[in-house]
Amino acid sequence: MDQAEQVAKSVIEAVIQGAEMRYCQDQSAGQHDFDLVHQSGAVTAVEVTTAADEPRERTVAAIMHPRKGGPYIRTQRCQKKWLIRPLPSANINPIRAEADAYLAEIEAEGLERLFSPTDAASYPSVRRILNDLEVEGGGVLKFNPRGRIGISTPGGGGLVNTDHFQRAAGGGAIPSGSARAPLRLPPASARRSIQVAASRRTW
Repeated sequence: MDQAEQVAKSVIEAVIQGAEMRYCQDQSAGQHDFDLVHQSGAVTAVEVTTAADEPRERTVAAIMHPRKGGPYIRTQRCQKKWLIRPLPSANINPIRAEADAYLAEIEAEGLERLFSPTDAASYPSVRRILNDLEVEGGGVLKFNPRGRIGISTPGGGGLVNTDHFQRAAGGGAIPSGSARAPLRLPPASARRSIQVAASRRTW
């Protein structure tokens, strides 16, 4: 069992009451990774796959680059302390060079908080920082050190709760005692699946 499979086992057992993820040792004929055994005895086939969000990982690495100041920009024109959030596709070098001037324009329009996808329609300064620097949002905060703009890591993914797991895991359950065989998928219109993103930075 690899690390991704261990994470999947821990997460699913934690959120589905009474469930047990039993690892399938024999996968020589394309069998799935786990049998998810429910309290009722029904069994759901679980396949674990991994993928890297490479554009986001590159952006995070650029934000944290120690030789370029890490997640901070020194200010010259801003009067307040900002924390900004770039889009995952943003180029961090122009943000380091120009965010101070763009945020000074935003301050001049009286804003202390922005969400660019909606505020861009009402404020030209927000439209510019979204279009030119791909800054998704930000706000004025009290933090140290002074005289700096903070750059947060970009967002990604969404919230998953136990209901999502229950609906996805219950959709393909088979009665206990059934013979285990390579997974036979139902028609596409009847399939249910769930994807859970876990950054290796938080494992």
